[in-house]
Amino acid sequence: MADRTSKTAHGGDWGANAFWNEAAVPVNADDVYLQDSTAAISNNLNQTVVTAGNFDALASWTGNIGSGAGSLIISAT
Repeated sequence: MADRTSKTAHGGDWGANAFWNEAAVPVNADDVYLQDSTAAISNNLNQTVVTAGNFDALASWTGNIGSGAGSLIISAT
């Protein structure tokens, strides 16, 4: 299990390593934190194969999740 935190100035693609400070997309049991950004997440929204340990969009993150094509789908424990 690892923490995955969103980058401040990069956004758009949940499935891109570049979106995450740790340069790796979340995998099962990772704790996911969206923080310190206004970046939207609008690509690779179907993450049904990933079960996050925790998922938290902190108050410092003010971006949008989803697009006209759909919403983020993720499991969390």
